[in-house]
Amino acid sequence: MNKKISLLIIISALIFLTLIPLLAGKSTSYSGALISGEEAEALISSRSLKQDLVFSVSFNGRNLVYDETSGTYYYSVTPGDDSSFTPDIRVESDHGLVSAAFVGSEITEDSIRSNTGIPLLFYNRDYYMEAELKCTTLPIMSIDCSGEIGDEYTDMTMELEDNRKEALKNLVKSDGLIRKRGGITAEFPKFPLRLKLVYHSPGESKRNYRTSLLGMEENSSWILYPAYNDEDKVRNVFSQNLWYDTVGSMNCFGISTGPEYRYLEVFMNGSYQGLYALGYTIDETGMGIDPRDDDQGLFKKVLDTRYDLLEMRERNEDAVRGYRLITDEDDPEEGISDKWGALVRYFLYLDENSGDSEKLLDAIDIDNAMYYALFVDMVQGDDSIYKNFYLAVKKDSLGRTKTLYCPWDLDATWGNEFKETSLNRFAQYSHPADYNFFMEDTYLEQVLVNADTDTLDRFIATYRELRDDQWSDENITSYLDSYEKEIFGSGAYLREMERWPEANYMEDPQMGLIRFKKYVLERLSEYDAYFDRLESVKGEGTLIRRCASLKHFDESDYVMDIKDRSILQDEEYITFMESICPIDFSRVTEDVRYIVYLRDKDMVYYLPDIGTVGDMYDGEDFTLSIDLYEDADYFLFYDEGNYTVFLNGIPCYDSSPIVNEKLILSAVYQGVGSKVNTALDYHLEIDASVGEVAPEFLGNR
Repeated sequence: MNKKISLLIIISALIFLTLIPLLAGKSTSYSGALISGEEAEALISSRSLKQDLVFSVSFNGRNLVYDETSGTYYYSVTPGDDSSFTPDIRVESDHGLVSAAFVGSEITEDSIRSNTGIPLLFYNRDYYMEAELKCTTLPIMSIDCSGEIGDEYTDMTMELEDNRKEALKNLVKSDGLIRKRGGITAEFPKFPLRLKLVYHSPGESKRNYRTSLLGMEENSSWILYPAYNDEDKVRNVFSQNLWYDTVGSMNCFGISTGPEYRYLEVFMNGSYQGLYALGYTIDETGMGIDPRDDDQGLFKKVLDTRYDLLEMRERNEDAVRGYRLITDEDDPEEGISDKWGALVRYFLYLDENSGDSEKLLDAIDIDNAMYYALFVDMVQGDDSIYKNFYLAVKKDSLGRTKTLYCPWDLDATWGNEFKETSLNRFAQYSHPADYNFFMEDTYLEQVLVNADTDTLDRFIATYRELRDDQWSDENITSYLDSYEKEIFGSGAYLREMERWPEANYMEDPQMGLIRFKKYVLERLSEYDAYFDRLESVKGEGTLIRRCASLKHFDESDYVMDIKDRSILQDEEYITFMESICPIDFSRVTEDVRYIVYLRDKDMVYYLPDIGTVGDMYDGEDFTLSIDLYEDADYFLFYDEGNYTVFLNGIPCYDSSPIVNEKLILSAVYQGVGSKVNTALDYHLEIDASVGEVAPEFLGNR
């Protein structure tokens, strides 16, 4: 009998122990857990506070992220799924059965948008714990890493909660590596991050783990972009996705030439870090480049070769100045690699045939080149014209080498401009909507310089076709409406302001993207007007055609700087200068350096070289001075020899002794000086050491 009793006791104990986790993790409906403030006070008054009462909370089977510092749980609601607004709640605790109660508030779209926290109470018979619930409509990524995040990779683990209704897998986990990325942006308190996903193969070696995140293309190298210096938090994401969705795959290879981005919110070691955009890096695998084939390669233009040549010689070990070779491991290749040969031979071929449009067009992927030129100018990406783009070198089905432009780093777009003196070095809406900066740093422009009217006609027609379809006002507005819902409808913008108060923000977040939408539509209208002007002068010379980019060119004053007197023997330059103002070339004597035209007086002035920095011509009608302008591009890398020319105190243009410019022209209108590109040829600088190190690079194409 005693044995039977003992056995029953043991069985009962085992059953009890089995039931403990079930009792402790009992599910409760959200609506059934709503209580009033008075009921919450009554519960608290009869119990003791215990801050570690709960170790896990899940809604609809998904664990919530807990920010211990603020005592806040974060819940990612699935847009379009009504059940996610009234989830089933499960609480895990080491202290028996614990119930959850929500004090007086339901989860609504309004409460999410306004970032309204919902008081959350956990309790059992003896204890209670208070917390807060914040809800978002965005995915949530949690990163844990033991080391400090710096310029070198450190180990991490990552969990991504994919809250999309169509997601096949709601939780993605991976080991990986993490580091800072970016140039100037890496100096901000909230900096960009690069994640490299890995898995451990037999033998414990780390292998790249290529997978899809949030429905994007598979990759192993990912970017977390913070938009710290963009008050609207939309420019880079909107621009990159617009390229990807509309024209990014329209090339002779049919491959995608740019990344996608998706918004999400990020936690680091359990601490809320704010709104980010997740995107992937451009790599050899994604571009279909065989890492073993030296006739193919992926390169990134990292420096502006117009005026930082000396800087590049100090910091780059490259074969074509300003470019960096990118390997599939996503790191710069050290020294001279055989893959440089593909790029060097390609550019040498273009240089040797720069005057032959037929041969240039044979070597250029004309669709990709046109779309890139149109796109970068439309979004006003003046930081992505001379640098900040990838160039893929590939062979087409006929064995011809082609290159593809891949846009990158599009935060300086849609009116925003890098300025050293602005908050976080970024001037919001600094450019007017009529600001154009045509993509003139390519061999497509050389084709147009060669007076190829068919290509120019195709260029204009291509833009108008895009505006009637993928780039229509309706399509663009649809993009922005969706981003507005994600950024502001999720409450993430308000949380971002709380977390990073020193970043760039709009004055009234309740306005959403109203200002940005208005600017974008104005920009598109002004870009349409630019193409109207361009078509009206398409039969004129190259320099006159370029002036169509300036809306008020025919209403401006002008400053001309003759840096190379050979232009006075060049018919194209002479015709161009005569079209600008009633210039008398008999007065352009050997000592004349500057020509100034004042429109209201209809007067042309001929001035000698007025000296160096600090010098001035102080005339009866105007002053022309040489000084330093702190926002000048030329001063990013140099302190000596650079200068800015001012007309009546208005900065007209920047110049540098290391830049080979024959004629500088600036149009001055209502206090703004705009410099016109007056170069009539385009060549890259190829390092002479390439021939010494690997002479086979200089072979035939």
